[in-house]
Amino acid sequence: MKRFLLLLTGTIVLCFSLSIVVAANGAVMYSVYRNDIVVDGDVSEWTLEYPNRISGDNPDWYAYEGRELSERKPSEFSGTLYSAWNEDFLYFCGVIQDNDVSWTEFWNCDYFGLYFDALGVTSPGDPAWMDGHIWAHFRINPDGQIPPGSKEVRAKDDYMGRSGHEQIPGSKVEVIFTDGGYVFEVVIPWKELAFLDEPYESREIPFRILAYEVDILLTYPITSQYFWGARLEQHHEEFWNMGTLKLVK
Repeated sequence: MKRFLLLLTGTIVLCFSLSIVVAANGAVMYSVYRNDIVVDGDVSEWTLEYPNRISGDNPDWYAYEGRELSERKPSEFSGTLYSAWNEDFLYFCGVIQDNDVSWTEFWNCDYFGLYFDALGVTSPGDPAWMDGHIWAHFRINPDGQIPPGSKEVRAKDDYMGRSGHEQIPGSKVEVIFTDGGYVFEVVIPWKELAFLDEPYESREIPFRILAYEVDILLTYPITSQYFWGARLEQHHEEFWNMGTLKLVK
């Protein structure tokens, strides 16, 4: 009996240690508690804490398709993302350099995708890989939205039953174009992200970011997909092996 308890204890300690190693090696983005953010495209009220830099020097960003970030000049595509939260909403903002902001149709325009796993129950190969997942996406140029000019954040075939590219209620994105790119702010209500409990300090959420970048070269577009989180090897893997969004105060 003592031998069994020692073996069981050792197994628990080993598993716990391994879980710490996995978490420590994963990509983490911090979201800061704020109650005063107004989503209007002006990011001056942000404290700009815990930057998530889109750069070839940041090992947590990977090219899944197209040009590597390290192959690009910062003026071509780079930037910094931030996050904030409170009891009702989750916010993101970005300060982006982009010397070629595309203005084309729905799938051939610059956009960002935010992936959330509310339940954390799936793994590679799991037939229920969509359970608990929300994929929120927004176009940088509202004229590339459906319908054109709308500023909502959309969800595609997600866990809450939204089909196609349906608006997430209460969401909003505002973009201001600058000489060298653009800035954006996004707000999404917590209740629309399928979480089963309220947000709280130190909470860790499986999370991933997609930056979809289109370059117009001569008469045809060249697309690149950049993901923050673990490196992707196959389609739909963006819903597995995510990074972590950690809520802090």
